[in-house]
Amino acid sequence: AINAMDGLPFAVVAHSGHGTLNKDERGAELIAQLAYTVRVYGTELEQVDGLSASLINIYNSMGIDISSYSTAYNEPTETHFSTIGLSCKADRRGATYR
Repeated sequence: AINAMDGLPFAVVAHSGHGTLNKDERGAELIAQLAYTVRVYGTELEQVDGLSASLINIYNSMGIDISSYSTAYNEPTETHFSTIGLSCKADRRGATYR
């Protein structure tokens, strides 16, 4: 049987929001507010916190803001995990803005 938790630690990134902030005269999107959720899974809370801190540093260096951070434990899989909320403004070239 395949166990979904095989390969710990790992992270899952999900796109959780997209809102247009500015359009050009033809209606094409110029700037958007983007939101993502990253969930980091591991065997120990310290491992999850360490990996999450490393990811947060990377995202911050890219101009992506951290809007939330929480940790939890899933008893059936004996897995610790964190949930990181991310948001940024991005233009159509992919540049981010705070």
